[in-house]
This record gives sequence, structure tokens and C-alpha cells, in this order.
Amino acid sequence: MLRLENVGVTYGKKEVLSGIDLAFAKEKTCAIIGKSGAGKSTLLHAIAGIKPFTGRITLDEEILDRNRRRIALVPQKNSLIPWKSVKQNIYMPASLRPGPDSNQPDKLFKLAEELGISSLLDKYPNHLSGGEQRRVAIARALLFDPDILLLDEAFSALDAITKSEVQHIFFAAISIRKINTILVTHDIDEALFLADDIYIMKSGKCTESIMQNTLAGREKEHCPLEFNEIACLLRDKI
Repeated sequence: MLRLENVGVTYGKKEVLSGIDLAFAKEKTCAIIGKSGAGKSTLLHAIAGIKPFTGRITLDEEILDRNRRRIALVPQKNSLIPWKSVKQNIYMPASLRPGPDSNQPDKLFKLAEELGISSLLDKYPNHLSGGEQRRVAIARALLFDPDILLLDEAFSALDAITKSEVQHIFFAAISIRKINTILVTHDIDEALFLADDIYIMKSGKCTESIMQNTLAGREKEHCPLEFNEIACLLRDKI
């Protein structure tokens, strides 16, 4: 279990996060939703070790050591290296932290096929569509079995049709792997489709949570009344 205890972040004298106490269920996908400026991305960056913070963050009751644990972050903006091929981009984390699994071509090809990018491995990022670039970024995050997978508005730049396609591919991939996953989004529909649990952030604090989201993986069109009821409830609370 990933646990945050009294976590806070300040920028200069400005308090961005304060008194965050959260426990993310093991091997579940959790969404953090809220308006822009609520502190969602800052919280994610604290977990990733990008932002200094006060308080404690533990994984399986041990202080989260980013030198021993693998933390994968899929950011909002395209983070692919333009002069490296898709294959090289996917392998990039291994070049930063070499290990016994640094080169696993069979695993890469299987993952690429699963994400629908096996025909793109020798191409370069500027030859890919936005949806293809997102799938490559997801492949890079998944290849080396992270202990924690973080997504910061990872699908927000995609058009509606492409977003839905990539979300479905991601949901299928993450459901198989059972990784501790936290996604930050302002898209309530996205949170309801992808997440097992949903947390609401407001003004740097976590105000409420919806545990055991029953709509995860279900098409909105198949349960419109239930979907709209919960979506309206969340909108009222944000």
C-alpha cells in the first residue's frame, strides 16, 4: 500500500499542499480529480520525488526509496526524445538505471503488440500521431514493471475519439498487470472509466473520496443514468 502522511509542499512562502493523508489501495488504479490549481500535479510530483515535501510517503510500510523502487511517470506533455526511435525511447529508462532486465526484446515486442505499436518501433516521434505517442509513453512506463505508475493528465491533449481509444488500451493493459497506479485528471468521465477509487482535491487538500468505483471499465453508454448520477455528484463536490 502507498501511504501519504501529513504531506505538504510549499513554493517559497506559499503553501500548495497541506496535511495530505491518503492510503492508496495496493494494485489498484486511483484517480485524483479537481480543478486546475487544486494541487493535483504537485501531489503526483511529490510522490515521484520531483518536488520536495514535508511529511512521510511509504510503500508497503517502508519509506519510499526512489533509488530502490521503480516509479514511472507519464506526463501531460510529450516526453519522447525526438532523435531516438520508438524502440530506443521505450528502452530509455533502462539506460538510466541498468539492471538484469535492461534488454528484453521479447517483452518489448509483446508489449508493443498489446498496445498496437509494433509497426512503429523503428519510427521517430515526429512521424507519430498524438495517440501513438501516448501509447509509446505508456509502453515506456510499463516495460520495466514499475512499483508505482503515475499519470499526470496523460490523455488530456488528445481529441475525444483518440482519447477514448487510448484509454481503452490503457485500461486493458493496466488491468492485467495490477500495478499501483495513480492518475491525475480534471476529466470526471476519465476517472470514472479508469479508476477503482477516486479522490477529490480542493485548494491543496484532499476533501473526499469515492472508494470502489463500480463504473471502472464500463462504457458510459451502457449505464448512462448511473454514470451521470455519480458524475454530477463529483462535479458538485469539486
